[in-house]
Amino acid sequence: MARLAVAAAGNADDNINLINARFQAEALRRLRGYDCGVLDNSFYSDASPRGLTRSANVNFMWPLTYSGVANISVGRGMATAYGFDIQSETVTHFTATAPSAGTKYLFIYLEWDFSNPVEALGKIDIHDNGSSASWTPPYQDNLITNPIGKYQMPLYRLTVNTAGTITSTVAWSALGVKTIGNALLSENTRHAEQSDEATYATGNRAAGTFDERFASLNTRLNQLGFKTASVTVYDSDYMDAQNTALYQLGKVAYGGITLKGPTPTQASVSKNVGYISGITLPSSAVTLLTYTQTYTGSAHGQSYTGTRTTTFTLNPSGVISVTASGIVSGQYYPIGGFTASKVVVFDAYQGKVFI
Repeated sequence: MARLAVAAAGNADDNINLINARFQAEALRRLRGYDCGVLDNSFYSDASPRGLTRSANVNFMWPLTYSGVANISVGRGMATAYGFDIQSETVTHFTATAPSAGTKYLFIYLEWDFSNPVEALGKIDIHDNGSSASWTPPYQDNLITNPIGKYQMPLYRLTVNTAGTITSTVAWSALGVKTIGNALLSENTRHAEQSDEATYATGNRAAGTFDERFASLNTRLNQLGFKTASVTVYDSDYMDAQNTALYQLGKVAYGGITLKGPTPTQASVSKNVGYISGITLPSSAVTLLTYTQTYTGSAHGQSYTGTRTTTFTLNPSGVISVTASGIVSGQYYPIGGFTASKVVVFDAYQGKVFI
């Protein structure tokens, strides 16, 4: 029989049920889903039973205070490196020096030191990085795979001038260190990915994830279009907005336009009467309606006949214009108005217009 180490409390002198730090670290690392980061010391909130939002406690988030380079303090906090947690329950004070010229950068960092196999060491310290704003911690070992490794985690970068004044600070998140709040793979958050049913739409990986399937559907809906045209009437004598509606489905626009002709005057007509936007229109001008009216009349004892032609055109810009011929000068003609409803289809797939 061989005695095995158990991850539980026990008698350290007799090596019975002794806590195995690596066992615990691997478990925490897997539960959290993150390798390294500052632990967000937030707590359960009644407003969010599933833990999507939590009540923050900034007093345990390594709060930084200073009155100058000779008086720098970092408060309480917790952080983890490969499942091995560090915590500080006291305020730590640092003193540094100002640069003789130019600008100096100071880094406050945490360190996990397992180089002594008998006793692990955790510390918070300050590093003078000189005139360089970039500091690459010399120790970034994976403490699970390297049992005698070291890991350094930057908490703050302080910019200092020659007067010893701290002119700016950059916190860990901007330095590339993760703030760990909820577990990455928690079943009770919106990041649920613990089961195929939670990740994949049918429980079948080949069918794609929810995000992939929704993205596919969204793309197809965007391709179909489903647009409603905006119709603006400039002159209600020639166009009826209440009885005009155009829609787009994919590259096909369809609907109806109601055009009108008022009782004409002697003058010829050439004007813009409406505007259509929001849908795909034909690439060249289209005649929507040509309406011809015949009139008869008499003047000075003479009889005469004539025609009046009214033409509506849809331009590629969306403007609907009308032109109408007048009559011979000096003649009188009794011509009534008209209303014409036209069903229109613009087929951009085939490049055709059906009216």
